[in-house]
Amino acid sequence: MTEAFIFTTQVPPRTCPVCGRALDGSTGVSLDPKDRQPVMGIGDVTCCAYCGTLLSVTTIGFRLATDDDLASIDPALRTLLFAFSLQHGGRSRM
Repeated sequence: MTEAFIFTTQVPPRTCPVCGRALDGSTGVSLDPKDRQPVMGIGDVTCCAYCGTLLSVTTIGFRLATDDDLASIDPALRTLLFAFSLQHGGRSRM
């Protein structure tokens, strides 16, 4: 069984490029025991909590996540991300 570390924090608002909703919270997930309070950073992949779109974090907001972005994620985390996306109206790219 894989242990995951989850940390939620408020962040400066960024707008989802698909639904236009402001996202001002971040829940980071890490499989690394040394990173018990993961915080969203540039280049990370996330999911819009409102429409389920898979996004990549940029210096100025979000852009749609590419296949390369998704391939860079640990397979266990990618599975969690896809499941969350589907539950929130997104489409799986598995």
